[in-house]
Amino acid sequence: MNDNEYPQIPLGLGMALSQHSGALNRYAALGAEKQREIISFIRSSQSGEQAKERINQTVDSLKA
Repeated sequence: MNDNEYPQIPLGLGMALSQHSGALNRYAALGAEKQREIISFIRSSQSGEQAKERINQTVDSLKA
């Protein structure tokens, strides 16, 4: 993947963002590197519950 290619959004994050248009718009406006950082943060979760918490945390920060 090139540095400027945008990563594929994980299903759970995509579903959460789709319910909050402001957060979705802010996520879409981020650069590819920042999107990769967010996705890596979520994918590095140790459990499904932790992944959900990280998705919620991410969406909340993008809504602010």
